[in-house]
Amino acid sequence: MFSGATRNTEKLVADTILELGIKPNLLGFSFLKDCIVKGIEDPKSLNKLTSLLYPSIATEYNTTPCKVERCIRSAIESAYLKNKLKHLDDMFGIKFFDAYEKPSNGTFIAFLADRLRFMK
Repeated sequence: MFSGATRNTEKLVADTILELGIKPNLLGFSFLKDCIVKGIEDPKSLNKLTSLLYPSIATEYNTTPCKVERCIRSAIESAYLKNKLKHLDDMFGIKFFDAYEKPSNGTFIAFLADRLRFMK
């Protein structure tokens, strides 16, 4: 069972991802949400995406870390191709992502986890 704080964090993260045009029917949506929530709860884990976060999420979903990484990359790319990453500028009041450069998984996850940590 989730604590109230975790449930609120998950809702905040899910709402933010939805605003970026990433659809909940994409497997990457769930993987991305879980990565960001874990990054909010344990910021040091963001330095260990491939050795800690991806494997732990893969275990939860009974899949491989490679599939987790690929699905997250596809979800981020869907937001990028829809030109939705510019909404982050409005949401957080800073320009972080260049409109012509798709962010890496790590950069994207760390940015959202860092910004949302202070909103929860």
